[in-house]
Amino acid sequence: MTSAIGKPVTMRRGGFSLIEILLVLALMAIGGTVVMLNFTAFADRGEQNDAVEQLSKVVRKARFFAAQDRRETRMRFDSEGGRLLVERETFTLHAETLRPEFRGNGGASVTFLRVPSAEGLQSPPTPADAREVIPSVRFASDGSCTPFVAEIDTGSGTPRRLAFDPFSNLRKDLE
Repeated sequence: MTSAIGKPVTMRRGGFSLIEILLVLALMAIGGTVVMLNFTAFADRGEQNDAVEQLSKVVRKARFFAAQDRRETRMRFDSEGGRLLVERETFTLHAETLRPEFRGNGGASVTFLRVPSAEGLQSPPTPADAREVIPSVRFASDGSCTPFVAEIDTGSGTPRRLAFDPFSNLRKDLE
């Protein structure tokens, strides 16, 4: 083929060179490795926070049911079924099933501790001072609740203690 000025033009074939193909494959392998490492780290973190997230969800639901119906609700841990329950008088409004190790004698448990109230003009105690075990947490019709700390023991390592604000869904890790 010749150009408009009469010089021969060489045509290049379409396609990729071997170096270009190998470079793309290497970049794809590196990208896939990074994605897999991030995914496994995310999956591991999700298993650790599973009970914490479920507990936070149940606290929100208990507040919602109490405020919606303007009636007291209670939240408790059912160790036989491994469930967090939101109840009103004799019936269950919501049940959240935890992982299998929370059932029966699986070694994991959730315990609720009452945060002590201030006496006289003394400064209020911190949630870390909570020691009195309570069977359930009471949510009033305005959505507020008994000041409490939840202790989640997964059966491996130190139990995780979380303080919940009595008037909002904020939680604080005490560790």
